[in-house]
Amino acid sequence: TTLMASSSVMAWESEDGQHSTSANVAMTSDYVWRGYTQTDNSPAISGGFDYGHASGLYAGTWASNVDYSDDASTEIDIYVGYANEIGNTGVSYDFGILRYIYAGEDYSYNEAYASVGYSYFSAAVAHSSNSSYHSDTATYYSVGFDYDLPMGVALSTGYGYYDYDDS
Repeated sequence: TTLMASSSVMAWESEDGQHSTSANVAMTSDYVWRGYTQTDNSPAISGGFDYGHASGLYAGTWASNVDYSDDASTEIDIYVGYANEIGNTGVSYDFGILRYIYAGEDYSYNEAYASVGYSYFSAAVAHSSNSSYHSDTATYYSVGFDYDLPMGVALSTGYGYYDYDDS
């Protein structure tokens, strides 16, 4: 069980609507990423800052504490991508590249990602040729379902499969 409290700390949009920024912060009872604890089942505090352009181009950074029983104490993610919708079809897409940086260790790596969504459904794939400290090729596949309920409550579920060479 993971307990979480998060908040959008700051948001800004230019007068012409072409540029926007936002920031967020979260406290959780465990940082779980793709089914694996990143904080040895301990609490985490994380936060990020994002820039978006009306064209769909975006960039941002996000960071959290980590505990892998080594010298890495912080994960810093830097990403850039493009997200938009195909006409008025309701089909959305997102693709980009992300850099995972682990302060104190030398197993930082890049990951390319792409996703598509329609109505309540989404599907995504992310690939790295040098994943984390494994130094292996890794691909993550996921599907999701999100539905907004009354009174600001949402129903969300997802399934992911992480396929990596484990030598």
